[in-house]
Amino acid sequence: MEKSTTEKALSLNLNKPLYGSIAEIGAGQEVARWFFKVGGAAGTIAKAMSAYDMTFSDDIYGREDSGRYVVESRVRRMLDHEYSLLESRLTEEQNNQNYYFAFADTVAAKSFKYSGDCHGWMGLKFQHSPTEEPSQVIIHVRMLDQTNLHQQEALGVLGINLTYACYNHTDDISQFLSTLMDGHLDDRVEINVVRFEGPLFKDVNPVEANLLLLDKGLTKTVLIPESGQASHLAEEFYNKQVIIHRGHFAPPLQTDIDILRAARDHYCGEKTEGLCDPYLVSEVFYDAEAENFSDLQKKVELLGKCKQNILVTNFKRTFQLTEYVALFTTNHINVVFRATKVIEILENERLASLDRLARIFNERTRMYIYPVDSSNVPKALQADPSVKLFNLSNYKPTDLNIHLYKHLVASKYIEELTNFDPELAQWDSQSCEALKSKDEKAWRKLLACEIS
Repeated sequence: MEKSTTEKALSLNLNKPLYGSIAEIGAGQEVARWFFKVGGAAGTIAKAMSAYDMTFSDDIYGREDSGRYVVESRVRRMLDHEYSLLESRLTEEQNNQNYYFAFADTVAAKSFKYSGDCHGWMGLKFQHSPTEEPSQVIIHVRMLDQTNLHQQEALGVLGINLTYACYNHTDDISQFLSTLMDGHLDDRVEINVVRFEGPLFKDVNPVEANLLLLDKGLTKTVLIPESGQASHLAEEFYNKQVIIHRGHFAPPLQTDIDILRAARDHYCGEKTEGLCDPYLVSEVFYDAEAENFSDLQKKVELLGKCKQNILVTNFKRTFQLTEYVALFTTNHINVVFRATKVIEILENERLASLDRLARIFNERTRMYIYPVDSSNVPKALQADPSVKLFNLSNYKPTDLNIHLYKHLVASKYIEELTNFDPELAQWDSQSCEALKSKDEKAWRKLLACEIS
């Protein structure tokens, strides 16, 4: 049975060996308030503080190289600083009878001056026994409430949930993550990064833990850069152009690599100002209700071996993806598809597609089209059925859609990629799989990375 926030805070206060500090920046002292509100905090809280002024904050925790305050490095500095104070000031006095914790958060909540995407970092550095090395959990959170007061309330509940989970659910990461949303936080916060570090979590797979966030509905996206360490869109997409390939990746092919390369070269060939260094990402759609989590893990593992930036989402529609990504960058957003996507958009569900198109395309969003084997396209829609590879230049729209199509092309909302590798363009996951039983050597040559 789910415990209330009051019950969790009180049980932590009554856990007498537990003793620590709370430092919060950006949305009040909502986590500390819960401990004091329920009673018994005198035996739990050594110190509670806020360092809102930037000069004070820098003096206490040091200045970030980036000059930013709502970043992961900031919450790590806070945790390390507060925990070291506990050890240096209290260890001898307490005769090693207490186990210590340091809670910290740094957030950008709604205010009179700030109305952007509201988010922050939160973490707990803690012991489970007086003599052990500390472990820590750090999360990135987006606040979805529309007022500062409601965001503060949600952060307070989340902070208690996190602290309680660290002392009650470290042996079950799945349950640990699920309980973070206790207190009806499902529609109020989004947790899109989690880090489990230290001796208590030595067996935790970091990629699996972050994918569980999506599987359990704690987030809409999980971003795993080429480095293999989960990140979030605000950090990776900050001030960057983005090119996204929506693919099946079952398995990842050399074709998938060529799709992103061709899209990058096409974009950079037209860009005339500044450095052209778009963030290339392979996007995987995951439906938790219809797909196996283990299949998702395998797909992500393979893409990781291929050194790809991986974005896993639960967005069925492209406009849902582009609208979400637009929250995190003011630069160009380009989505690349195989050419059959044009048929899907224009020749099926036309009225619904018009609405989706209006939501996809704007002054900084484009769709790039990579060719596909012509056998995958109805001949009636091909200007010349004898052409081996089908692309926009060989598309013959029906009379109903021809004017819409011409408008999209003339406005450069849809652009054809021409600098592709024709030997790779003919293959997709389905045709590659058919090749596997005929010529395994040729099949392996098409794979983006080796499958054991």
